[in-house]
Amino acid sequence: MLAVLADGKLTGYDEVTGEERWLLPLGAAGGVDRCGGAVTTDPGILWCWRNRQGVVVQSNGEELLQEAAVVGVSMADGTVAVEHEVRVPSAGMLAVGGDLVVGDRVGAVLALRRVEPEQWRDRWTTQVDLLPRLDLTQYQAAIEQVAGFVVVHGPMVAVVDPENGRVLKTWSPVDDPFGIGLEGADLVVTEHGFAASTAVLDSVRLPEGVWYDAEGAQVVEFDGTVAEPSVSDGSELGVVLAYQSEGTLLAVDIATGNDLWTYPSDGGEALVRRDGTVVLTRGESEVTSLGLLDGKVTWTAEVDGLRADAGGLSDGKVVIVLAVQGRSWVLEAFAVATGERLWFADAPGTPDLDELFFAGPPPRLELIDDRPVVRSGNALTWLG
Repeated sequence: MLAVLADGKLTGYDEVTGEERWLLPLGAAGGVDRCGGAVTTDPGILWCWRNRQGVVVQSNGEELLQEAAVVGVSMADGTVAVEHEVRVPSAGMLAVGGDLVVGDRVGAVLALRRVEPEQWRDRWTTQVDLLPRLDLTQYQAAIEQVAGFVVVHGPMVAVVDPENGRVLKTWSPVDDPFGIGLEGADLVVTEHGFAASTAVLDSVRLPEGVWYDAEGAQVVEFDGTVAEPSVSDGSELGVVLAYQSEGTLLAVDIATGNDLWTYPSDGGEALVRRDGTVVLTRGESEVTSLGLLDGKVTWTAEVDGLRADAGGLSDGKVVIVLAVQGRSWVLEAFAVATGERLWFADAPGTPDLDELFFAGPPPRLELIDDRPVVRSGNALTWLG
């Protein structure tokens, strides 16, 4: 099942056929008011919130005062499966297998708990002492799950291990004189470690970063913004990849901090790291594979009308990109190991380029729970 939140309602669709299976209006008495993206498994439960709704008349005619609650909605049929009253402002919920990581913020303290959701029993608890923006006394925090880690966003930023609640690293608020909401660090988090950019000049983040391993230990400093692809087998972990402002991909040796090689990417994007190579888009015409240790080209595939700004997808074996050819958007797929062109197809869900009044960003390839989709305007098209 795929749960979609839109137009004031929560709708469940069959993942294979796209058929609507159930519908739950938001804000209805006894239901839910808003939902996040946390889904626990066995059974599949989508976790939402209900604001305090006052007196609700039950089916037997009795009146009930409903309190604010965390509500679990069955992914199978859209019914409310479980609920737990809450009295503390929430900083978010994340699903970790069958458990939830819950963030509760009171003043300057963010309490994180990993709970077994049915009985609401704690598996671990930890506390993050927050700091406010330098020019205010307001405390803010929201949590997100990225590549298996729990990330705390806000003026103060932290990375937490969801297995045991250990706080791996924190970053204090930075100077934000124009109040644009700069966080303590810009993070890029992967399964193998994470990078943080903290330096700021006149409310603009500088392209200077630090790479940390998966235990939170500092490994190396580098110039640029980390370019680790979301799809990575962790091969050649001694090399950190970074984008530099002049449109160059940089490889840094973590043992020495020295630059290993640079490659002109012309605004392209690193898409997959696999078997000691990195595959990236380059400019408006190429998909290229480079050796991580030496930067040498292992293969190059020409793609007419390549749109590097439309992203790309990979499962580690195949890489897919979007291009404009003639008056159509097309998908092209290549073997990661060899660069062999495997197939091409019209890209579904993309705008008609003959439409004179089309406006907005280009379509983009994305992954939703490891499933490929085309996002175009307000539409998502689910791909096989």
